[in-house]
Amino acid sequence: MRLSIDIDGKDNLSQLRMLRSYFFLRRLTDMVELWETRNGYHIIAFIPGLELSGEELMTWRLMLGDDPDRVRLDHELHGKPEMVLFNMKQGYIKRRITRI
Repeated sequence: MRLSIDIDGKDNLSQLRMLRSYFFLRRLTDMVELWETRNGYHIIAFIPGLELSGEELMTWRLMLGDDPDRVRLDHELHGKPEMVLFNMKQGYIKRRITRI
């Protein structure tokens, strides 16, 4: 399963949220990418064998600090692509973080 988390903000609380989510996911899989965006962080994890229902997926995303508006829209707007993260937004290209 692919799980993507969009953490908005670069303040201390947002950084703590990012680190907590990153290290939680690293306990489940080595396939975790961390990206810095203009306004926060993106975490993308590939967790083989993990199967979650729609409700469970929403719970995981919220628990890991995903943007609540993004989670709500994914839940309400059926038929649209879910868990979308952009590589470039408003001219800013996200940067992969390779060392923590």
